Amino acid sequence: MIRPANDKRVYKEILLENGIKVLLISDPSTQISAASMDVGVGSMSNPENLLGLAHFLEHMLFRGSKKYPETSKFVDYVVKNSG
Repeated sequence: MIRPANDKRVYKEILLENGIKVLLISDPSTQISAASMDVGVGSMSNPENLLGLAHFLEHMLFRGSKKYPETSKFVDYVVKNSG
């Protein structure tokens, strides 16, 4: 990774069991936390017989989960914790 000499952040890359690569960035000079997810596919990845599939899956990323069954609960948790 190419970084400017004055970049004091700490970077760590990990690989999850499901094959997803995660880049963790720690910046002790800030008091704000953030999370971001980049999915390297889009509408150009749709199979010919399933146009719109990428858009559908995008919406599935924001559905509930076992831990946060209501769609707003995870966002509420993040906001409550200054995210």
